Amino acid sequence: LTTVVPRAIAEKSADWQHRLALENLRLSEERFDLAVRGSGAGIWDWPDLQSPRMWWSSRIFEVLGYAGEELEPTIDQWKELIVPEDEPSFSKILRDHLENRVAYDIEYRMRHKAGHSVWIRVRGSATWDTLGRAVRMAGYIQDISDRKTTEADNRRLNENYFAITHTVNEAIVMINPAGEVSFWNPAASKIFGFSRDEAMGKDLHLLLAPQHYHLAAKRGMEQFFRHGTGPAVGKMIEVMGRHKDGHGIPLELSLAPTKQDDEWHAVGVLRDISERKAAEDEVAALNRQLSQTQKMEAIGT
Repeated sequence: LTTVVPRAIAEKSADWQHRLALENLRLSEERFDLAVRGSGAGIWDWPDLQSPRMWWSSRIFEVLGYAGEELEPTIDQWKELIVPEDEPSFSKILRDHLENRVAYDIEYRMRHKAGHSVWIRVRGSATWDTLGRAVRMAGYIQDISDRKTTEADNRRLNENYFAITHTVNEAIVMINPAGEVSFWNPAASKIFGFSRDEAMGKDLHLLLAPQHYHLAAKRGMEQFFRHGTGPAVGKMIEVMGRHKDGHGIPLELSLAPTKQDDEWHAVGVLRDISERKAAEDEVAALNRQLSQTQKMEAIGT
């Protein structure tokens, strides 16, 4: 009895510890599964690098549009699904990781069952034996197609924005709530004589407005930066500007508000109307001359 009871207690304790270990393992697997599903990642495992066979989670098949039985999870199948133009970079980074332990983190395209390509980000890590040979590798993929689409859209917008602002004849100038120049296109340099480096960060009105306009401009901009409104907003008005060499420039100004980080900024489009004004002055002078001639003729008759 003295030996049976302790043995029974030990066996029961061992059984309880085994059950506890299994429960902890189950909970750990559940947590891992929830984390993976929540991240949208697809897990892959290449357990023996001497064999082509791999293991892919269901998420990988889902990202590529296939059912599990439609693809054989091997490294050869994986390479076959990579868009041909991206395969060389995939092979190079994989080789660098296995041979030189360079970080394995790469973005490339894979072919979806429906025919389109899917952008994925793949991260992983190998394990090496005591001789420094890579023996196993595992990691995950993420579908980053939406991010790539957004990046492409942003690039197109930036290209269009650059093309518009750098090819128009009108000066496009933006100022921040401090009244400082925050954008200055090439046409602004051409019209006012100041390079972009000379203009950026400078007080716009001290830089370009004749001195007798400074006070009125300051008051008007104070109202604008508080409310994004003002008498010049949304209208085409004529103003006088000042060239770098000091001469005056008649301008046509269109002013619009834009909000950034919950603060109002001003965007002004300015057109040099010097030639138009000169032509108007010439016409006015001819009209005065004609009027004077007509008066003289009337007196003569």
